[in-house]
Amino acid sequence: MIITLINPTTNQRQTGSMVAHAHECAPPGVMVRGVNAPFGAQYISTPPILRLAHEAVNAMADDLEATDAVVIGSIADPGRDALTARFSSGVVGLGEAAMDEAASTGRFSIITACPHLIQDITSLAHAYGHAEALVSVRAIVGDTARHLDNVAALLPAIRRVMDSILKENVGAVIIGGPMIGTLASTLAREVPMHVVDPIAAAIAKVSGGIDIAAKGRLSHRPAGAWPARPTSDEGT
Repeated sequence: MIITLINPTTNQRQTGSMVAHAHECAPPGVMVRGVNAPFGAQYISTPPILRLAHEAVNAMADDLEATDAVVIGSIADPGRDALTARFSSGVVGLGEAAMDEAASTGRFSIITACPHLIQDITSLAHAYGHAEALVSVRAIVGDTARHLDNVAALLPAIRRVMDSILKENVGAVIIGGPMIGTLASTLAREVPMHVVDPIAAAIAKVSGGIDIAAKGRLSHRPAGAWPARPTSDEGT
């Protein structure tokens, strides 16, 4: 089985780190290949950049035929709606997978490295049907972009946000970013709640939904067929 992990930015170093982590999470028989957006920014940090990432992922659709599944490597799931409308199965966003996993425990909160995207992430959770389960979206304070290639440096800032979330009586917290999500296993040993790693959640969701032995390629959605769940607004 081949999973294509789309990094909806132009940051190739980040893509390499994401793919390495995805391989650690993947079951035997699954290969993960990473691709970058053909245009856009190094980091998705504001709504205008997020809208550009939507366009970039949409532009990649024709290049996804020779893969078994697609994971969109951003908690904001740019381009997911367009790809889900085009392909009948095998498309998963990090936000979608992480929120589904977190909601299975009950109420949950999200930590993000992008304070300007709090409203977009909140709107996405509502579109996925998690309005009642989502308690808060909290941002790390500080110059997070400077540390996204060395996420361990963000642990003190994440722990400060985690201290606030511990008071919310939630069952789970999403470490909401493809890079800071790799710290989930470390944080899980420190708090009495389920800590969701978005990449691990997405790999589990997509590899569990497809027979690895069958290796079925992405198939086009028949005319008139629609995704089983509500889709988010294309601007989020």
